[in-house]
Amino acid sequence: MLTSSLESVGAWRAQRLPLARFAPLALMLAWAACGDAAASARGFAAALLALSLVAQYRLWDDLVDRAVDRGAHPQRLLAACTQPGPFVHAVVVLAIGNTLALGLLRGWPSALGAALLSASLALWYRRHRARGLVHAHVLLLKYPALVVLLAPAPIGPSALAAALVVYAALCAFELLDAGFECTGAEPIVFAAHAFAIAAAPLMVRPGVAAIGIGSLCLALTAFARRVCRTPGPYPGTCPHQRALNAPLPLRERSRDARIPTCAREPGVSSLAPSPFP
Repeated sequence: MLTSSLESVGAWRAQRLPLARFAPLALMLAWAACGDAAASARGFAAALLALSLVAQYRLWDDLVDRAVDRGAHPQRLLAACTQPGPFVHAVVVLAIGNTLALGLLRGWPSALGAALLSASLALWYRRHRARGLVHAHVLLLKYPALVVLLAPAPIGPSALAAALVVYAALCAFELLDAGFECTGAEPIVFAAHAFAIAAAPLMVRPGVAAIGIGSLCLALTAFARRVCRTPGPYPGTCPHQRALNAPLPLRERSRDARIPTCAREPGVSSLAPSPFP
């Protein structure tokens, strides 16, 4: 029974927590928390603990999203699983072990912070069922929280700036990975995160960080405008596409009505000669 449970958790780890992707994330969290001390023994311990914390929250998130993943991602192991017991036990074991390890590594205030983080996420999962931009940004708040929890006391401006950079970078990656839907909100949010990445060092070294902020903002503004002008994959997903689908004058509408909407090409006039008067 125990062997079967471990094999199931190992299969999930291979599919949803590949070390090639998540070991660098753990190293980034440890480096953001420890700074120059990341190369020390305590920094290595922080990296291992960061990887264990990431595994805990990723498995928890997959358990919560099982019903959604059955339709959206049926290939995921937990989506097709009918016995989630071993995975629930794994989350509980990871949560207890990580909390104790945080207490030993950084003190019991960090352990209490980890418990409060888990309680806050449990409350969010219980109250918020929708999955969208806000939900993703709330869930990603756990990563800057982990940076603060893993940082040695006292927490200074450098750790807070690093936590902000980690959060903005992961949110920007999430937007790029999901793809812009050209609704107007995503490019603006992406630009805000990229601005935060550039501006966060102002908390530590204002002169160095201020040099590139202006050019970065201009580049991001141009990028956001370019994305918004690109029609989405479905009619009506982009404001410019909706403008193309706006009602036509009466005579144009009578001619255009003979052409299926899906066959119309944006930018091409539909006023071809008609055999009908």
